Amino acid sequence: VSLSSSDSTINGSSPGQKIWQSLAVEGNLGGTAHDDLVVGSPAYDPPGGSLLSDGRVYIFFGGKTGGIANPPPSSLELPAADVILDPPSGPTDPPPAGANFGSSVCLVDLNGGGKDLVISQPTNGALYIKFGPLTAGTTYSTYDKTYTGLSTVGIPSLASGNVNKDGFEDLLIGDPGASSNSGALRILFGASTLPSSFSVTLNGSGAEKLGKTTAAGDLQSKTPSYADIAVGAPL
Repeated sequence: VSLSSSDSTINGSSPGQKIWQSLAVEGNLGGTAHDDLVVGSPAYDPPGGSLLSDGRVYIFFGGKTGGIANPPPSSLELPAADVILDPPSGPTDPPPAGANFGSSVCLVDLNGGGKDLVISQPTNGALYIKFGPLTAGTTYSTYDKTYTGLSTVGIPSLASGNVNKDGFEDLLIGDPGASSNSGALRILFGASTLPSSFSVTLNGSGAEKLGKTTAAGDLQSKTPSYADIAVGAPL
């Protein structure tokens, strides 16, 4: 299939933004019955900036009235996103220590209230969580939960699934740069009130970079269904 035959194209607003480095679909952040599209742009720099990569995340709501309408427009620009999320410091120049906000993103219902958005900022080893639903026409730079302690080396991989059979979706965080590239898999259990730190940590060994890739799903069609974990260690 040729890319030229795509239904719609979303264009960056400046060279080098690295849009599409992280993507997420299959989540209703806009409070409608439609899935939404989340686009991470970790190299975003504010206009007139010094190209030091603050990072930004864009959300296009699905449905007839969202940015990804039905039928979709043939072309969209990132500034036309329904929702924009900036780092907690806001877009500054030069950015504070810890930029590249939006290097990885994930949609997960952690607290049973509908899909939430998880955003990584790897250069300060942090994850930021914004609970849904989100309001169209809004730019956010405050977050409901922050988790720190990830490695500042490498980009975390994110996945979701109910791995402990309690009915809440859980967040899986691959941390390939942890412990001098041994890597680690960290799990944040979902709950009506989220824990203050990661619930489980599984450590890699040697320099295998455990957590470079992460996935979750019910591989055995269990009843009741709950998720199994797959985690990559490329070295």
